[in-house]
Amino acid sequence: KPVKLSFTYPLLVQFIPINMPNDPQGLQCMLQYLTDTYQNIPIYVQENGYGQFFIDSVNDHNRVEYLSGYIGSTLAALRNGANVKGYFVWSFLDVYEFMAGYYSRYGLHYVDFQDPELPRQPKLSAKWYSKFLKSEIGINIENMVSPHTRSHAQQ
Repeated sequence: KPVKLSFTYPLLVQFIPINMPNDPQGLQCMLQYLTDTYQNIPIYVQENGYGQFFIDSVNDHNRVEYLSGYIGSTLAALRNGANVKGYFVWSFLDVYEFMAGYYSRYGLHYVDFQDPELPRQPKLSAKWYSKFLKSEIGINIENMVSPHTRSHAQQ
């Protein structure tokens, strides 16, 4: 007898990655590990981003903090000899996420999915990232990793 499945919102919400650990130091440790273990292979950090769930706001201060931390840890690893060739933020704009639909917003640009024209508006994080890429602002990586703290990657 065939089983009838329904993919409704309540079923999918259990798969949305909410409350993921924020551990930039873990990324730095992983980049160093890959460099040391695999004889300086080229590394590309892809699809690294911060999702805001059920929040329709262009003032995404948490995403700016997240990106600053992860980009800073990548730069610190690069300074320590990691062969990092690229870092790619997820995502340029809000998109449909397979398990979360339009409820998760990873984009640097807000998309109004209720409007048939799908207008886009840069979020605070897009403006911050643009300034960072143009070297108008920097990230202080001197104090990125404290020797006394342990990341999730080290535990």
